Order: sequence, then C-alpha cells, then structure tokens
Amino acid sequence: MNKYTEVTFELFEDAIRALYGQVRMNSTRVIAMERGMLKGDDGSRRTDRSSSGSRTRDPTQTQYFCANMLYGKIRQEWFGLTTGEQEAIQLQVELLIQRIRSGSLRSPNPLPSRPCPFSNVDYPIYLAYSFAPIVLKRICMAMTALSLATDGGCARCVTDCTQLVSSLVDVHVSLELLTSLVDDTDDARKDALVLEITDASAVVFPFVARLFDTQQLSSDVLRLNGLTCLRVWIKAAGFSLAKLYSNMPAVFQALLQALHHPQTAPGPVKEVVVCALILSDALEINEYPPATSKDAATAALLSTLLSCQPTIQYYLLHDAQVAHAITTLISTLGEAELDWLVLDYPVASRHVAFQDAAFRRLLHTLVRQSCASDDEEQDDVTAFRLAATDLLVAIHHLLKASFVADMVHLMTSSKATEAAMFALTAVSSELKLRLADDVPTQQMVLHLCTSILFADVTSSPSVVVVASAFLGNLGPLIHAQWTTHGAADTSLLDSTFQYLCFGMTMSVASSAACRAFNVLCASCTLGHLDKQDRQWVVEGVVRVAAVSAWGRLALEQLLHSIFSRLAVPSSPTPSHVPMELHALGTVLRFLDAPSAAAGGPALTQHVVDLSWPHITRVASAAPSLPLDVVDALCDVFSATLHAMKHTPAFVSSVECWSLLSWIESHAVTSSAAIPCAIVAVELYSGPPSHIASSSPIIHVIVAIGHHVMTHCQSVPSPRHIPDLVRAYFELVQRALVFCPSSIVSDAEFPPILHLAIACLMDLNQREALRAVVVFVNHVVAKREAPPLVQFQSIVDTVLTAQLTPLWVSIMTLLTSTGPTTVLPTVSHLAFGLLTAFGNDMHMAAVADAMLSQHHLFESTPLYTTNYEERKFTAFVKDFAKVCRKELPVEHLVDHFVALQDK
Repeated sequence: MNKYTEVTFELFEDAIRALYGQVRMNSTRVIAMERGMLKGDDGSRRTDRSSSGSRTRDPTQTQYFCANMLYGKIRQEWFGLTTGEQEAIQLQVELLIQRIRSGSLRSPNPLPSRPCPFSNVDYPIYLAYSFAPIVLKRICMAMTALSLATDGGCARCVTDCTQLVSSLVDVHVSLELLTSLVDDTDDARKDALVLEITDASAVVFPFVARLFDTQQLSSDVLRLNGLTCLRVWIKAAGFSLAKLYSNMPAVFQALLQALHHPQTAPGPVKEVVVCALILSDALEINEYPPATSKDAATAALLSTLLSCQPTIQYYLLHDAQVAHAITTLISTLGEAELDWLVLDYPVASRHVAFQDAAFRRLLHTLVRQSCASDDEEQDDVTAFRLAATDLLVAIHHLLKASFVADMVHLMTSSKATEAAMFALTAVSSELKLRLADDVPTQQMVLHLCTSILFADVTSSPSVVVVASAFLGNLGPLIHAQWTTHGAADTSLLDSTFQYLCFGMTMSVASSAACRAFNVLCASCTLGHLDKQDRQWVVEGVVRVAAVSAWGRLALEQLLHSIFSRLAVPSSPTPSHVPMELHALGTVLRFLDAPSAAAGGPALTQHVVDLSWPHITRVASAAPSLPLDVVDALCDVFSATLHAMKHTPAFVSSVECWSLLSWIESHAVTSSAAIPCAIVAVELYSGPPSHIASSSPIIHVIVAIGHHVMTHCQSVPSPRHIPDLVRAYFELVQRALVFCPSSIVSDAEFPPILHLAIACLMDLNQREALRAVVVFVNHVVAKREAPPLVQFQSIVDTVLTAQLTPLWVSIMTLLTSTGPTTVLPTVSHLAFGLLTAFGNDMHMAAVADAMLSQHHLFESTPLYTTNYEERKFTAFVKDFAKVCRKELPVEHLVDHFVALQDK
C-alpha cells in the first residue's frame, strides 16, 4: 500500500506544528509528510480542504499552511487540471467561503450580536471568525484566484461581495475578497482586467460608501479593511479626488476627519496612514477634461491640511510612519496642483508665502537638515542631499547673490560650514555663470573666500573636501580678477593654490583637491599622487592652456616633463611609460578645440608634431611591448584622432596611415585597438556616399575583419574570445552607419553574418552577445533606410540564404542560452525578422529544426500580423520563461486566447 495514502490528519497536523517549530518530531516522518503534502495528489487536496475547518488547540499554523498551499496550487496548477477537478475544487472553496459567511464555523468566544449596516433588520449573527485574519486573507486570495481564472469570474465575485451581505461577517469577508481581487493581480492579467475592474468599480464604490455612511460601525478591524479595500480600488480603477469628493462625500469627509486629531492607539494610527495614502493616490489620477468638482475637492483638502498643522507637527515628532504618509500627501498635492498655480505667476506677483522670505526660510531648513550629526548614518545624509540638490538650484535661481550671503551667515561651526559649502557646490553650475559678470555675486564669493575659507583654514577633513570642490569652480572669477584690473590680480589664484595644496596633504581631501586643480592649477609636482589624481592635474593644466594664452607656458613645461620621462634610457619598457602615455593622451584629448586666444587648431597641431616622434619611438618596439604599454598607446592614438577631428586633411596624412596600420596589427592582441578604430570610423568616415574606396578607414575595417576571422578559426569557439567579438561587432555596427561600403559587399558581408550566427549560437557572455544582437538587428531593421538602402539587394540575398540558421540561433537564445538582460533586444530582432521575411521563413526554420514544438512556433508569426510589437514582446518574454522552466506553460494561455479572439 502506498505510504502517502496512510497519512492521518493527526500526523499531518503534527508535521505542520513541527515545521513551525512547536513540537519535536522524527525528521524522517516530517520529510515524508512534506513530500506527501506537496505531491499534489487527490489525498493532499482533500487534506487541504478538510483541515481548513478543523478545530485544534492552536490551529492557526496548520490552517495557514493549508490555505497558502491551496492558493499557491490554484495559481500555478489550475490550468493543468481537468474540468472535473476544477469544478470540484471550486465547489469546495465556495462552500468554505459560504460556511465562513454563514457563521457555521465559530470561535469558542463569540462577540455579542450586532445589526448589519446594510439592512433594517437586526440579525442575531455572531461576529465570530473561525480563522485568524492571516488565514482568512489567504482563503480569500484563493477564492479570487479562482474567480480570475474563470470567464466572468471577476464580475460574479464582485456581485456576490456587494449584494449577498447579511451580517458583519459577510462585510468582513467581502472586503477581504474585493481587496484581493485587484491587489493580487499579476502583470500578465492587468491589461486584460482593466476594463473589468473599471466596470466593477461602479458597484464596489457605492458598497464601500454605504459602509462609511453607517455610523454604528466601530470595529477598528472592519474600518481598516474598508479603507484598505477603498485604496486598492482607487488605484486600480483610476478614481480621482474629484470623483471621491462628488460621488462619495461621506467617505471623503471621513478621510479628511481622520487627519484632524492625533491618534496613539495602533488601530487608529494605521487608519490615519491609509487615509493619507488614499488621498495621495486619488490626487495622482489625472482626468481630462478636469471634473467640475476638482477645485472644490482640492480646496477642501487644502483647508483640512492647513487646519491640521498642530496634528501634523505632533506626528512629525512622535510617529515617523504617519509623518511619512502625510508628507507624501502634501508632496503629491504640491506636485499635482500647487506647482502650476505658483509657476503661472512671476515671483513679484506671487503671494508673500511664495516669495523671498519663504525661499530663504526653506534654504536655511535644507542646510540645517544637511548637517551630518554624530548619530546619523552617512548614507541617509547623502540621500537627503541628493534629493535636495534640485531644490537648492531652484532657490539659488530666485535668490541670486543673496543665496551666497545667506550661506556666509550660516557658517557658525565646522558642521554648518560643511553643509553650507555643500549647498554652494550643489549650485555650482549656475554660480559659475554668475561669477563671470555678476558683480554682487563676485563680491559675495570673494568675501566668503577671504573672510572664512582662507582666513581660518580648518583642519576638518569634511570641510576641506567640500571647500576644495567649491574652489574648483572659481575659474570664471579668477579669470575676471586677472583681466578686469589694470594689473593682473593673482591674489585669489595664489590663495586658492595654497588652500588646494594644503588639501592634497590630507588623505581624505587629496582627491577632491586634485579635481579642483582640473580648472585652476598650472603645475603640480607632488610625488604622492596616484595615476587618477595625476590625470586630474594634467587635465587641469590642459584646460587652462586651451582657453588662455598665459597657460601655454605651463603646457609646454608639462609636455617637456612627459617627453623627458619617456626618453629615459632604461629597460626596453620602463614601468613609468604607461603612466606617461596616459598623461600624454589626456593632454591631446583636451586639446581638441582650443580657443582662438590660446592658439586654436594650430596649438593642437603643434602639440601633435611635438609628440609624434616620442610616440613612434615607443610604438616601434613592438611586438616586445607589454600589454599595458600597448593599451596606453591605443589611448594616445584615440586621443590624437579626437584632437585632430577639426582638421580634415589629417585622415590622408602619413601620421594617420601609420597610426591606423599600427592599430590594425594589434587588433587581435589588444582589447583597446578596435575601440581606437571605432573612433577613427566615427570621426573620419565622412558622408557614406562620398567616402572613397581607397580611404584608410575602409582599409583598416577590412583588414581588422580579416585578422579577426583568421583568429576565430584558430580558437575552439567564440566563447573563448568574448572581448574580441564584442569589440569587432561594435566596429562593424559603426561601419554600417558611417561607411557601409566597407563591409556590405559580396566578399565581406557573408563571412560576417556567418560569424554573427555562430556567436549567437555559442556565446554566453552578456556584453559580447549584446553587441552581436545589436549588429544583426541593425542590419534587419535598417536595411531599407539610408545609408543601407543602396546595398539592400546584397543584404537580402545573404540574409535569405542564412534565414534558417539565423532563426534557429534566435530561438536557441530565447529558449535556453541567452542571458535575461539580452532577451528584449533578441525579441526586437525576432519581430524584425518575422515582419521583414514573413511566415515562409519562419515555418521553414521550424520544420527544419524544432518539430517538437511545431504548433507553438507556428502561432508566433500571427502576432506580427495582428498585434503590435509590445504584445509580441510580452509573448516572447513569457515564452522564453516557460522554455527555461521559470514559469508554467499555463502562463501562455492568455496570449493564445487573445490570439484566437483576434
């Protein structure tokens, strides 16, 4: 006899109690019981239903386990049952709900009888719940899952809940069912349920309104359930504040009344939270055209919030949860209504509450809240500052120079100074614009620097960090000091340099001080700077030299130092060479557009001419160069290409030819070589219709392709070279955009597509696979648009010849091998192929490679005919999850039902 059929209810209950840690039990028996319960046979289902209504000493754990199992099995396995099994289970669950409603399942200690609020007759029904709230909720969720899984079940459930009401137990169960009906809906059903929920709301909202009209109801649990039900239906049905005000006036007033008086008991406190969230959700519902009662509803809410200020203050001090809910309500009201009311008027015409005094008070509050206290987490302070940045920018725009003056007055301690300097740094983008020509702002910033920052240099690391960041934005003011006076005034520049040098001696502030040199410094010889900090300094020198004539001397000194270190006679590749090459690359990268005052393009050409002999001397040591030196040379070459982009003749120069030839020879060995070629393609290809076949750009693309193809033949599979594959397909994708003639030809395009298909079949590295998918998708989607349209015949011929393996590789990605982050792009590619080449292509691929699921794939092309791409993408997403065993196959039922309806 099968041992699972011998399980008694007592043994079942003991196993559940052991599972929750109430009793000790033989582990073998527990495992056997769990296997029996989870096996899903008829016996376990009978146990689920029978145990839900049994009486034990402490039945909650057992009942919850059974109710949760019943709910989970209905959600996951309903469509796998036969019609007879479905009807039997539905009958048993409905019977259980009826017994709960009728009160036939009663607790040992019933409460006194209460009249039902929906009838004039007093019913002597006990408000006696046979299940704990958590169990009853799970049972209701199982019932609503059944309703949603059957045709017309949603409307039938709503009708039963709102009409078949004769007791307070009925009300409680109805509210739980209505809440679960819309709150437990998964994404796949939401689109299909929108219309049903909207129609049903016409019945649900009057039902809830009658509940609130009855003043006899004083049960905290029942009232909280009613509020929770109202909230989920407002969000699901799109019930606006104006509709709440006009259609449910008693409910609207009850929601406002809940905000008037401070509450301390747990039940009423929860009600206040839900009331505030209901009003917030209703405010977020936009109606067009606006309802006529919208202004009246908004005015009532505003009046309530203004009259409740003492209550709000109480919650701010004593209850963070309620304070957060009310703050959310006020914020939502401001975003939905007050923003437009305020922005429609100039500042001078606004109410005094929205003028300078209010902004200044708000500014002081933000700075005070930005101070980091000893007992506060740094992450919390950072999050608050990040959220306050936009508001600080807006206040600075309104207060202008007085913003800086207020910050000066707030600097009374090191913490206050740090917070005030953060506020100034947050508005640095606008502040720099004012420093160029706004005299009051210049004067206030000079006063701040001379009287506070430079007069008493603090040793607080946090202040030095934020002050260094602020000083890094003083470039316009230093320039004004240099040029405005008859004799150049270097006092601010000198003091700033001294402060930043002091900052670089502090380990915490050194990085921020180096970044400040990005704009201000002309040289730095501190030996303790690492590579990144030195890059900041070099960048600062070049930025100064690119905009002013007086910075050129510092640039020449910097280049002389780099060239001297590159020429040191040592081993073939000294360890400092990569750092010097990166520094030289930084110089070239930020000399791409020097101002006319600094020398214009002639300055860039001069630096390239000076640098080229030193670059070629290092590059000529190949192939003995270490990989880090090769990567650094690629960085220099990329920077050179960027710097010379405004000189069209550079592409035909000897330097460009030698540069591209060197990149070509290192395309396979260095991961930085092909990205450098991508820069050349993007900057020097020119219009696709005018590029000559002898162009070095075309030559380098073709040559790199040959090197990559040869290397791919020497490795077992593309998954061994994911970085090379990613870089190469990024290159050919750019070539499709800028010079398609380099790869779309009878000789070059077929092997590229062959390689792409092989990569789709074999790659498992996310970024490399994404690059291949993007390339193929670009070919399919853009083949009829310029500049590929002139090569469409070649593209279509090659694609048609490879449709079967291409489609098989796409289906393989979707069903098994593709990373989930790449699936949206693969879905887009599949949609493009089906749209472009039709059902014949798809059916041929299915017949060849995937006969086992022929019927399922056969239905796929209909989505491209009858559905838009969004529906197709949703289907492919669920289909991929089903194939990967992440979802049951029943999840696809909705898609095919909609397909047949179409």
